[in-house]
Amino acid sequence: MNYIQNSAGLNGMSDDWIYSGKVSTGTSTDISSNTSSNSCFIMGSSSTLSQTVNEIVPDRSYTVSIRARKPYSAYTAYFYIQYNGIKKEYLFNTTDSFDWTDFSVVLPDVSDSSITICAYSRYAPLYISDIMLTDGSIARKWTPAPNEIYTNEVKIDRRGIEVSNSKSKQKTVITNTEFSGYYNNEKIFTLNKDETQTKKTTVDGELTIGKTKFIPMADTSQGINIVILD
Repeated sequence: MNYIQNSAGLNGMSDDWIYSGKVSTGTSTDISSNTSSNSCFIMGSSSTLSQTVNEIVPDRSYTVSIRARKPYSAYTAYFYIQYNGIKKEYLFNTTDSFDWTDFSVVLPDVSDSSITICAYSRYAPLYISDIMLTDGSIARKWTPAPNEIYTNEVKIDRRGIEVSNSKSKQKTVITNTEFSGYYNNEKIFTLNKDETQTKKTTVDGELTIGKTKFIPMADTSQGINIVILD
């Protein structure tokens, strides 16, 4: 099980992460060819990226692993884990450049329920991907966190479900706070407590509102027939 949420940026810059400066996500050919997740975080100048996991069971060993690329030298970049309060372990802390490389560290003496991972880049870019925090002392192949499924048009995680269609520019979002449909990123309908709010509605047939029924005539030029129900 991977404890890190949205561990390769497949859900964009979600609120699982705390960051400063310019941090984005990417899925270029180079990234797809060199990562298991086909996605990564791209850190700009003087940027930070961090996430704290609070579900750690103490008195176990944990392993943190990442895949990273630092194309330029002469600027500092690092990635570290903070645990047991103020204790830190660096996966890398260097001014040297490096191509896509796997880094990992074993934390054999975790005694606190919180672990924080943090990355920093002095200048752009720094690529960070395939972040894993797992039980045990073996670095494992990247997998998303439990209940996370990310494809081009479907996103499922702890927040809910988002289904999109890039061709029709439509999207449906179902979370614990929202049930809505979008077109061109504009909200078209949404469920608000006991009512449905919508911008446009098309009814193919009869429409009943309370005790009033609206029935379209066979000849559309004759309009509609309004019936008051008993």
